[in-house]
Amino acid sequence: MSAMRVLVLGASGYLGGVITRRLAAAGFEVWGTCRSAADTGRLLPLDAAAPDAPDALLDRLAPQGVVSCLRGPFEAQLRCHRRLAAYACRAPEVRVVYLSSANVFDGELTRPHTEAEPPCPKSDYGRFKAECEALLCRSLGPQCAVLRLPQVWGPASPRFCELRRAVAAGAPVDAAENLFLNAALDVQVACITESLLRAGGQGIYHVGTRTACGQAEFLRLVCARAGLAAPALRVERLPENEYFAVLPGRGDAPPAAGLELQELLAAFEAPGKAAPMR
Repeated sequence: MSAMRVLVLGASGYLGGVITRRLAAAGFEVWGTCRSAADTGRLLPLDAAAPDAPDALLDRLAPQGVVSCLRGPFEAQLRCHRRLAAYACRAPEVRVVYLSSANVFDGELTRPHTEAEPPCPKSDYGRFKAECEALLCRSLGPQCAVLRLPQVWGPASPRFCELRRAVAAGAPVDAAENLFLNAALDVQVACITESLLRAGGQGIYHVGTRTACGQAEFLRLVCARAGLAAPALRVERLPENEYFAVLPGRGDAPPAAGLELQELLAAFEAPGKAAPMR
């Protein structure tokens, strides 16, 4: 049986790269897109602003799975996803995994949110993500899974690298004492993507830790587990408690959708100590 062919839109980005490497190691035939002008092995150029993008790549590769980590102007992304939906509608065996964001709830920060709640975005980014979710779910139904992500962390993630540089320099790090968030691990996102491509799955999935943690406390815990000095936090207290958290609540979600906070923190310890993703 031949390997499932998967196209990762936005594979040259950080999270797209983590997903691409995970799928390739798991035996998928993986192709990805980048913004550069020349083909590099299985990393192919894509101009998301082109009116017919990504038709040529879809026709050339005929992927059975598409993972979207696209970034760029919102209108260009929406156009790309409309054309992706049209491709998948013509090929009912195609599975689409779309990476969305906790920002679809940035208009309601008084509590954490689960998959059962309708989006309530306030920012342009949140409204765009909610529109893209609705487009794909409405067009593709059982062919599409949406992963709503909070902040994504990992030992090589941009967020952690920025924190490590600030700690090394003794620079202040802004944090809110009563902003409560959950977080996803980069390899966790890659793992659930693999599971959904293999076994199918439809609708909205929240991915991350199962509970929310105060932002300042979370940064202290990450630094301590990574063996760094305590960060020089410049802590503020918001007028009211706020939550930027999308908690996993689906009973039928792959096991990797939810992690305990200690499982996420273990990834920052010495290699080999982190709990394996299932």
